[in-house]
Amino acid sequence: MKVICVALFLVFTFVAPSFADPKPLGFELGKASYSQMASKYEMVKEKPLPGMDVDVYEINPKSTGLRYIEKVTAIFNKKSLLMSVIMIYPRTYFDSLYRQLVSKYKVIYSHLPVVGTKYVRFIDGNTVIILKQPYLKYTTTVIYVRKKLLVPPR
Repeated sequence: MKVICVALFLVFTFVAPSFADPKPLGFELGKASYSQMASKYEMVKEKPLPGMDVDVYEINPKSTGLRYIEKVTAIFNKKSLLMSVIMIYPRTYFDSLYRQLVSKYKVIYSHLPVVGTKYVRFIDGNTVIILKQPYLKYTTTVIYVRKKLLVPPR
């Protein structure tokens, strides 16, 4: 009986959390609702994305409590479930964001030239995390997106 209890404890401690998707801004993609996020953050509805049946909201960056963040966008499906979070940081934060993300998630694609656009794609459960620093732009973008919302490359 003790062996079964110990085994169940180990399963729920180490295996169960691995089935959860990432929680950007403290809300799990695919499970958090608009009303949950709106109760915590100041959100303003934006123009819809062409060709997609989703609702787009801008979150006041100051309400997130994250330092140096310039812009935050949340995308919800028509059932009001969080499907994507897009965060814009200054260009200089690429390396620190990369170190944080690589310690948490599995890298599935990496392109890190000395000069040029840096792009890294991570995966965790049903979520893809994209870290991008376009060449000659002054921003670094982190995108958390559910796989089913992600548009395949052409």
